[in-house]
Amino acid sequence: MMILARCLSLLAIFVLVCCGPAAQEGTHGGFTTPAPDGKIDGNLVETQSAIIGNTISVVAGRQQGTGLHAYAGIIPGQPVQVPLSGEAIFRGPYVTAFIEDITIEDNFVQGRNSKLEGTITLMTNLSELTLFGTDGVLTVRARISNNDTISGEVEVLGVPGVLSGEVGEDRAFGMFHGSDLTHVMSGGFVASRQP
Repeated sequence: MMILARCLSLLAIFVLVCCGPAAQEGTHGGFTTPAPDGKIDGNLVETQSAIIGNTISVVAGRQQGTGLHAYAGIIPGQPVQVPLSGEAIFRGPYVTAFIEDITIEDNFVQGRNSKLEGTITLMTNLSELTLFGTDGVLTVRARISNNDTISGEVEVLGVPGVLSGEVGEDRAFGMFHGSDLTHVMSGGFVASRQP
């Protein structure tokens, strides 16, 4: 009986490690709608947060009793963009709220917060309807639809995430979130068209 209990305990640990934080109770991420001032509600403590170009808001932190959270959102009231009509290069800042080294001890999920910031250059390819770029930390691979919407994938230091945003004649902006076995993150970029 004791051997069976130990095997079940080891199986539970194996399942926990294989499924990772994305499947664990206590680790959450997603898209949300910030308040008009950019604040993301959630009563988080030990946070990293940022507002990028009065357009994208990101936050990652801990909520008492529920675990680690990472959210990104487009601040309401963004001006309508003129649809993209030609090949373009965009350049601008990005920020990622990053929680790493996630561990679970006695059902308590914990990790170390940091904020990654940089500048990324993004290029369009209208024959393939793509927007892409990398600076070595953030990699963006997006599809363009309706000449103004982007969706796709990102990687931040190898951590995968999903992307949603807009592109137009003057700027491209996106929000993202993602996780792997020991990380959860949210972020965004706001890039202006280059001459």
